[in-house]
Amino acid sequence: MPNQLGNHSLSTQGAAAIAGHFLGEASYSTLEYYSAARSRTAAATFVLAMFAKAVSSVNLARGVDRDELFERYDVKLWSFNDNVALFALATAPSVAILAVLYASFRGVETIRSAFGL
Repeated sequence: MPNQLGNHSLSTQGAAAIAGHFLGEASYSTLEYYSAARSRTAAATFVLAMFAKAVSSVNLARGVDRDELFERYDVKLWSFNDNVALFALATAPSVAILAVLYASFRGVETIRSAFGL
């Protein structure tokens, strides 16, 4: 089938490469996360630490390490081509929702303990 697509066809490197191309991930395929050329600015480190600290403090699930969250957010920052502002705009709403859920949970817990339920 790929040979019938003509001159503009994708290379036949496997289904994962073709699926990644159609999902819009081809532009990131040349980037390497652990590349020696990639460096994180002090502002990016601060923002990553802030998000990791916020999420670890409002996380209801126990056992989530702040360093692990930092690494996860670093991967997410890399997926935004190390654009700190875009990363913060994309991540802040989910962290805010998590904080609201945490506050609601703690509020319900306080009311239940006040009434002895």
